Amino acid sequence: MKYFIMSLVATINVLASDMVFKGSRPTSQKLMFGGHYHIYSSTHFLDKVIIGGWLNREDRGSDKLYMATLRSGTYSNRQPIQWDPKNKYPTPGLKPGYHVNDADVIQRPDNGWLFMYYTGLEDKYATKTQLTRRNHTGFAFSSDDGRTWYDHGIIIKQDNGFNKTGAWAPSAIYTNDEVWLYYHTGSANCSSDACNDPDDQPPRILLSKFDKNGWQKKETVGVKNMRGEKIHLVNVDVEKKFGHYWLIGNAGTLKSLHLYLSKDGVNFRPYDDRDGLLLFAEPNMVLTPEIVVKEKSKIDVYFGFSIGDTMESSGIHKWEFELTGLKETPGTNPGITPPIKPVNPVNPTNPGGLDGGGNGTQLIKLNSKMRNQR
Repeated sequence: MKYFIMSLVATINVLASDMVFKGSRPTSQKLMFGGHYHIYSSTHFLDKVIIGGWLNREDRGSDKLYMATLRSGTYSNRQPIQWDPKNKYPTPGLKPGYHVNDADVIQRPDNGWLFMYYTGLEDKYATKTQLTRRNHTGFAFSSDDGRTWYDHGIIIKQDNGFNKTGAWAPSAIYTNDEVWLYYHTGSANCSSDACNDPDDQPPRILLSKFDKNGWQKKETVGVKNMRGEKIHLVNVDVEKKFGHYWLIGNAGTLKSLHLYLSKDGVNFRPYDDRDGLLLFAEPNMVLTPEIVVKEKSKIDVYFGFSIGDTMESSGIHKWEFELTGLKETPGTNPGITPPIKPVNPVNPTNPGGLDGGGNGTQLIKLNSKMRNQR
């Protein structure tokens, strides 16, 4: 408990003093979900939230999915998600044979069912060479407001319909009577089942369109800026509101957040017609953002926060932004691609790649050049 108290105090002090803002500053800051070992990647729906990671140090191993209930601004009943008994999964929050994380939940408008998309990494690929190459996207649904989830399985494998870089950290929306699923790609374009190809693929954003049933894929297209170029962001979250598609994501270093807007959901521009920089936290990390658009120029952003390169986020923060630099009419600047560079190399003594303690490999929402040790 002392560790968590010290971590929270340090986090609050850093958040208050070490951020750089461009065009907009937060109008409020709140720690929503704190006191844990390492959690991130929130998705809010109904009166609930699902997060990924490990609530406690003892939970380390394969990544888990947890759910909590929101009551009067406080999260309660923080427990691993419950699978449908028909799946016959023995452990809540875990998918046998996989690391699962990065959940995103939407509600089907015609029947109220909840659709959950998640990252799935097979245990056999949780290795130093394959960890950033083999991330795929799975699909589960709930007909009882999230009390139980039936896992339909992996719906985007290595061949995502565009290339063979997989599908990592999904974000879903309903639009045009379809499910549009955004995600970033892995570090290698696998030409064979062995996937011995070089890690030479900078992460980019792809969009797969699905039937409204949530799992039958129609097509996959590349997301672009206004000049037709790839957008190299990771951990993207997308919401459609007020006539725009709002896309927020991490730059490759995980130390900044960038915000883009679009009219068609495929061609995006930075919200400020410059580089879209919303938050710059170096030397610290702001992990796996979630966006909630409240008004045309007011958004809430949820994220995990890691002091330095520790990759230990003890809670989920919520910041409200008033977008003073928002441009309603696009200009001619398509946006500057945020830098992509590695932070720390993989620990050569730890084949798992991330968990330096040897207690299993944790799936973090990293880009293709970001292999951090814990």
